[in-house]
Amino acid sequence: MKIKIQHKSAYGTDRYYPICEKAKLLAKFHGHKTITLHGLKLLELIGYEIEWVTPENGFTKLKAKQSST
Repeated sequence: MKIKIQHKSAYGTDRYYPICEKAKLLAKFHGHKTITLHGLKLLELIGYEIEWVTPENGFTKLKAKQSST
C-alpha cells in the first residue's frame, strides 16, 4: 500500500504530515496530526510505500502567472 507524506521543517524541527486519507488515519491512530520519522520507517517495514509530496511554492505560481500575461 502507498501513503502520501509531506515533509516540512520549521525552526529546525522536521515534521511529516499525512496527505492521503490512509496516512491521516494512521496518524490519528496514534493520536497525532503528524507521523514521526521512526513511525514512517516502521510503516515501511510492514509494507507501506512512502510517496513524498512536495509543497507547492506560491512564489513559483505567482511568477508563472505574471509571465503568462
